[in-house]
Amino acid sequence: MKMTPVVSSNIKAIGYEEGTLRIEFLHGVSYDYRNVPEQVAKDFFEVESKGSFFHRKIRDKYSALRVSEDG
Repeated sequence: MKMTPVVSSNIKAIGYEEGTLRIEFLHGVSYDYRNVPEQVAKDFFEVESKGSFFHRKIRDKYSALRVSEDG
């Protein structure tokens, strides 16, 4: 999945493919959020405050699967 670096105090990069939103956090862990509507993903890419959007619109709203950890 192509990851796009973002400016955020907690999120390093985000990617979206076929309903799966991948979020890579600055601490090195990535999660796949499944069944995320395309419009939600587009809004996430475009919103200024990634962290606020994540907490309001994604976290605890979609099932998550931990996919990796660096180091």
